[in-house]
Amino acid sequence: MKLPFSPGIFYISLVAVIAAFGMVIVKYESDKQEIVSIIQDLVVAQQENLASTQQELEDLRAESTELALLKETEIQEQNERLQDLSSRLATLQTTPKTNSTTDIVNSWNSAVYRVVCRYTTSRGTAFTQTGSGLGFNLSDSAIFMTNKHVLTPEDPGILDKCTVSQNGVDLFALDLQKTRVDVSLDFAYNTFSGPQNVFKKKLVNEHICRSSSVSQGESIVILGYPITGVKNSATVTEGIIAGFEDDYYVTSAKIEQGNSGGAAVLTSQSCLLGLPTFAQVGKVESLARILKLEKLIDL
Repeated sequence: MKLPFSPGIFYISLVAVIAAFGMVIVKYESDKQEIVSIIQDLVVAQQENLASTQQELEDLRAESTELALLKETEIQEQNERLQDLSSRLATLQTTPKTNSTTDIVNSWNSAVYRVVCRYTTSRGTAFTQTGSGLGFNLSDSAIFMTNKHVLTPEDPGILDKCTVSQNGVDLFALDLQKTRVDVSLDFAYNTFSGPQNVFKKKLVNEHICRSSSVSQGESIVILGYPITGVKNSATVTEGIIAGFEDDYYVTSAKIEQGNSGGAAVLTSQSCLLGLPTFAQVGKVESLARILKLEKLIDL
C-alpha cells in the first residue's frame, strides 16, 4: 500500500496519536486493528524509504564526502524510526484483548438456565423452590448441572417436578430418576446420551478455569436467576476472588438465593470457575462460595 504522505512526518503524528488514544485502543479492538494496519503500512514505507536513502548514499560517496556524511546521519535516524515503529507494532499485536462484562455475558449467558422445583411437603402443602443451572453439549453427549440443594426442599417432602427454563420459556423437565448427586459436595447433574438442541454452548476443557491460574483479587462475573431478579433473563453481578477454601473459591460477589447453580466466570480468561453455591453470613458482611468446576467434571 502506498502511503499518501511522508513517512517521516507521519511518524511524529502517529506517536502522538498512540499516546493520546492508548486507552481507547485497549477498549476497542477494531480501533486497535486499524492502528496496527496503519503501522504495518508505515513500516513498509519506512523500509522502502531507507533503501532509497541508502542508494543515494552510495551515489554520493562517489561525489562528496560531506554530503555522504549527512546522508549517513539521515539513514541512522531512519533506522531508529523503523526500530521504534517495529517495537510499537509488536506491542500492539501481542497485547491481549481485555474482556468486558458485556463480553462475558455474551459468551456465557446462553448456558445459564432457571430451575423451578415444585414439592408437596410432609404437611401436604405445595412448595416451590427456585435456583439456577448450567447446560452444555459435550463432544458426544450433554450435561445439565446445578447445586444439590436446589433439588432438595428445606421442608422434607415429595419432589413433584423440576422445570428448566430460559428467557421465560419452559424447555424441559429434569428426569429426577436419572439425576445423580455428589455424596460430599453440593453438586447434582443429569447426563444425556447425545448433544441436545436446548443447549446452545459446547463445553471443552479449555473453558474450565484451573485454580493454579486463578489469583486472589481477580475480577469475576456471576450469572444466575436470583429470587430478587427478573424471571425472563439471567441477572449479572460482579466481584473479585477474595480467597480459596478447599473445593471452593471465596468471592465478594453478591450471591442471593436462586443464584445457586449458575455460572461464575473469571473475567480475564473468560473461563468457568464453577457454580455459585452459598454465602457465609457474618456480622458485617457475607462472602460467597463458588464450587470449583475442575473438582466436578473432567472432559
